[in-house]
Amino acid sequence: MTKLSILRTDVPAARALAAPPAAAPRPVSPAAAANDAWLKLLPAARRALQVGDDAGALAAAYRRRHPGCEWRQFPNDTGGDAAAGAELIVLVDGWAHADEPGALLERLAAGAAPGCRLFVAMENHARLPLLQQWAEGDLSDADDGPLARPHLRHASAASLTKLLLDAGWLPALVASTPAPPPDAAVLAAALLLAETLGLPAATARQRLCTERFVLEAVRDTAPAARVDGPARFTVVVPTNRESQLRLNVLPSPGLREVGARIVVQRQAASPAAALAAALPQVETDWVLLCHQDIYFPRGFGAQLNAVLDGIAPADRPRALIGFAGIGVSMERGSCENAGFVIDRGHRFDHAASLSAVSIDELAIVVARESLHRIDPTMGWHLWATELCLAAICTHKVFPRIVRLPLFHNSVNDYRLPDAFHESGRRLAAKYPDFGPIHTLCGVIPNEAPRAAPPPAAAPAWQVTHAGRGAELPAADAAIGFALQAGEHEQALQLIAAGVHRHYRLPAVTNRLLYYPGMDRRLEQLADRLAAADPLPPAAPAPRGQLLIASELYALGGHTRVLADVAAELERPTIVLTDLFGSIGQDPKPLEALKALFPNADLRVLPPGSHWEKSRSLRRLAASLNPQDIVCFGHHQDPIPFVATLHAAAPNKVFVHHGDHNPSLGCTLPGWQHVDLSDGVREVCAARLEGPITTLPMYVDDRGVKTFTAPRVDDAGVVTSGHPDKFARSGALALQQIVLTTLRTLGGRHTHIGPLPDDWLTEIRAAIEASGMDPARFVAAGWVASLWEHLKTLPAALYIGSAPLGGGRAAVEAQGCGYPVLYHAAADTAALSTNHPLYAERALAWGTTDELAERLRLGVAQHARLSAAARSLYEKAFSRARFQQALAQILAPR
Repeated sequence: MTKLSILRTDVPAARALAAPPAAAPRPVSPAAAANDAWLKLLPAARRALQVGDDAGALAAAYRRRHPGCEWRQFPNDTGGDAAAGAELIVLVDGWAHADEPGALLERLAAGAAPGCRLFVAMENHARLPLLQQWAEGDLSDADDGPLARPHLRHASAASLTKLLLDAGWLPALVASTPAPPPDAAVLAAALLLAETLGLPAATARQRLCTERFVLEAVRDTAPAARVDGPARFTVVVPTNRESQLRLNVLPSPGLREVGARIVVQRQAASPAAALAAALPQVETDWVLLCHQDIYFPRGFGAQLNAVLDGIAPADRPRALIGFAGIGVSMERGSCENAGFVIDRGHRFDHAASLSAVSIDELAIVVARESLHRIDPTMGWHLWATELCLAAICTHKVFPRIVRLPLFHNSVNDYRLPDAFHESGRRLAAKYPDFGPIHTLCGVIPNEAPRAAPPPAAAPAWQVTHAGRGAELPAADAAIGFALQAGEHEQALQLIAAGVHRHYRLPAVTNRLLYYPGMDRRLEQLADRLAAADPLPPAAPAPRGQLLIASELYALGGHTRVLADVAAELERPTIVLTDLFGSIGQDPKPLEALKALFPNADLRVLPPGSHWEKSRSLRRLAASLNPQDIVCFGHHQDPIPFVATLHAAAPNKVFVHHGDHNPSLGCTLPGWQHVDLSDGVREVCAARLEGPITTLPMYVDDRGVKTFTAPRVDDAGVVTSGHPDKFARSGALALQQIVLTTLRTLGGRHTHIGPLPDDWLTEIRAAIEASGMDPARFVAAGWVASLWEHLKTLPAALYIGSAPLGGGRAAVEAQGCGYPVLYHAAADTAALSTNHPLYAERALAWGTTDELAERLRLGVAQHARLSAAARSLYEKAFSRARFQQALAQILAPR
């Protein structure tokens, strides 16, 4: 293994001489750092191991938070048996004094429990003060007192990442501390040096101005076959920066372990030229073409040998292998990330793929006699994606992406140069019929043959946000080309796919609500459909209601709202667009769904393209001639709007149920916009034109629970909802909510709704590690009626889901008489909290500390808060209120 280790010269001379000159990190003592910062990072664990020199400050702080944890402390010479069963490992100052830090990491990996997480904080020595010391020629450590012996200090995130990977750990950067403001002149000189070396200023500034960093690592437990040397492959490296080659590819233990030959092609004009020039020197059956900044950890070469040995000789010429990129999920019909790479501080870890559509250029493998040819006109960008498209379209073979350990030790600043966008335009023009081209750097829209070329200056696959609306230039550009070419089906698919990929992103959820640009495209498509499919005049007297949805489910608030509306109407027609084809593939659930709509005519559009379904729905609406068309479609479903925007119905209603995510249809003219709560209505009324009304949620009154006056030492708590409404990690994780309730009150915490087994395991382990009985947490799973189940529980308070609130569940809980403690986001970018949905604003909370205070308040004032909750239900969410609002929404116009 390579010894980029963290050895110091203030240990015995034999140890120092065993390491190469550039090896001597010194870890930062957690006891010297703020323990609060550590405790925010460290998860709950039943068994923890601390390695290194420490006075016990971290252990004591951790035990105070998790008194049930078995915390063991060992010096740096601990054996592998010390890690047996450890779920958490923390490396503190002194751990790297071991004879072989890499060997220590290997022993820890071998003994740790599955799923163990390792944390190590290091002082960053690739920063300005050390650069200044290098320039002054004095690298002595002035921080250890006058009697300290000088020693080298060469710890960096990159060197530690390599050491961890070689030992079987998969690291990721999870925290960093900025250095104090530097001397301006020194910083300017350092940036000038970086420019001289060809380093981007942003990268240099980030590295030189970071004082400390924390890596979190997990064990690599994925089974991998191995075939030891000699290497079945030759490595070809185009190079224009010798330092990167020298620090990464050349010393890689994953290449040395199999004796792989490395052929360096300096100053090659293109990857195609580099490979062509190197092939005469290749004697193996396979070629690994890689970037100069790739580090191949231990195990890589033997694992790649095994992959290549599994390919029959007859299949070698057609084989194309990548290590990270985009694959197609045949089961879900979607493009998904595939492969593995540590990209600087980010851990990109996904399953392998047998159906790749894009491969990142960091490394590929082809046969020496491969039929695949790199297109030299692509330059240095997207050429591997072009190889994929050529393989699929020309050679009728899917490339594959394998999952092997790699470290991309890049120095770029994550900005795509103009050359990338030029390669993107070349790629789109070369494959105009392929559709949107997915890559790790974004989605490149195709260019229809009859379309005008895209504007040269705009990277069209970026996303922009305006107010509470989102614009999707990638989809919009591609839709424009499709419309110019008359490809209506392709335009509809691009709308649905663009929204589907965007509307649930973490940066979008609870922040954005509208797609104005996509709505304008819906108007264009509705105009095209009306022109292409003229209809006879409508009957003079419209009557009845047409309710349109994408899909329905046996459970879920969306379906229940539709059922509540349908139950108040005489005989509505409900049409499902079946956007995702689930009913077309398996119609059995449809029969069960019909029981939810006994007085409705429930239909499903026939299978076909989006455009064909829009035509069918348009004709059906014309034949029914309804008084009201009410749209309950999913966020990404364009069919209801394209089909009915020009329908003759006097009243068209858009039910905005997507109150946490942006949705199609919100900004279309001619539709009455209906929100399901006054809180969301206030947001929409401030930003949208036209009538904005509220259809309040309601649930049948099943009576008020009789509560026994609760006490702090026996009060129980309830949460409910799908995991999508909760966070698994972080300060607002469901685990933290449960721990807070159990620490604050003496009763049980019951969760109603599905929770994955690994969530349950983590929650119960955290409870046990905190010194409490895991049996106090009860997972009830699905129940037939939330309201009825709430009446049976020994609980006094209900906590709404967080960070995303659940409206209908809160209505049921308050109708039952439970005071509801609800999350109010402090994030100024988030949507305003839906306060009108809840009876008592004093029960709003933003942090778990505030939650604990609200729990105590809820117990102390339970009788008053319970009465207020029931009163709000009767006033705002009763059936009478629902009927009154629905009658106004569907009043003749």
